[in-house]
Amino acid sequence: MGAENNSPTPQLFNKKINAVPRPDIILMTSGMTYWYPGTFETIDILKHKFPGVPLILGGIYASLCEKHAIEKSGADIVFSGNNIIEILKLVGSQTKTELDYSRIKKEEVFPYYELYPKLSYISLRTSGGCPFKCSYCGWYLLEDKFHQIDPCLVIEHIEYYNKQYGIKNFAFYDEALLYNAENHIIKILQKVINKDLKINFHTPNGLHARFMSFEIAKLMKTTGFIQPRLALETTKAERQKQTGFKTSTGEFLKAVECLKNAGFAPRDIAVNILIGLPGRDFNEIKDSIDFAAKLGLKIFLEEYSPIPGTKDFESSGLTPDSDPLLHNNSIFPLFKPEDLSVIQSLKKLAHDFNQR
Repeated sequence: MGAENNSPTPQLFNKKINAVPRPDIILMTSGMTYWYPGTFETIDILKHKFPGVPLILGGIYASLCEKHAIEKSGADIVFSGNNIIEILKLVGSQTKTELDYSRIKKEEVFPYYELYPKLSYISLRTSGGCPFKCSYCGWYLLEDKFHQIDPCLVIEHIEYYNKQYGIKNFAFYDEALLYNAENHIIKILQKVINKDLKINFHTPNGLHARFMSFEIAKLMKTTGFIQPRLALETTKAERQKQTGFKTSTGEFLKAVECLKNAGFAPRDIAVNILIGLPGRDFNEIKDSIDFAAKLGLKIFLEEYSPIPGTKDFESSGLTPDSDPLLHNNSIFPLFKPEDLSVIQSLKKLAHDFNQR
């Protein structure tokens, strides 16, 4: 969705751009809201290289900060949302091309990873949107309807990259991977076993502990899940309810027990704890870290990033017209400098527990 630290240098980017023939239209996707300066620079390069070519900007930044993008990005058109049919209709109208949309289903559209010069892993999203509306998360703003991709299509996708490109590591980036498990993830993992695929799975986004079962945990162990992460966020019951009741501490403990009974050692189980949420008592975070440490789990502190349009953004102290750079999870703590040292001490506490 956007450039990261390992993105090409401007010189390499310009060299590649110079080799590209003049297009009829330019489509750009923007990543996180606070990555917009790189998006602006890219737009500037493309507009100078291809004057007069319509440039459409979409993606996360364009959707969550649409007004900012319209006023400042330099794009000819800013597209909010991710409806693939509407995007194609827009492209067709701009290029005066008749396109057949009848056979296209957005839930069947996968990234075209073949364009990468080198592949070491594949990011998987086997669903779109999220059935929940947590106060700190904005996926429901990007996709208002939750849908899951046919397990048969998912396994075809996995098998293709495994067989054709030798990919062995696949990372699930679903927001609710275990939701409706009997019709989705269970079927996917059973097909992995039936096809005898020797691969590994990763779950950096965190799994809903509420939906974990021994059957799912056993399938995860059999199909090569590496350090499955459970999303706890906090152990404080009141906060769990306030933020959307993603899980309870009791449900989390049950999920840990399921994974342990399936053969995962405590250190092979990870937990996501949310840090930096507006109005949150730092003692609450320490209690959550202590709780996970006593269970012997690997601790990951997920730093809060303010997302425009969400409930917690309203409590962040930022305004809708604040510079999106302030949405950066590394910059946001500086908005209240007195919190920075406490956050650093909590990070060190989690790090020290993980080293034991």
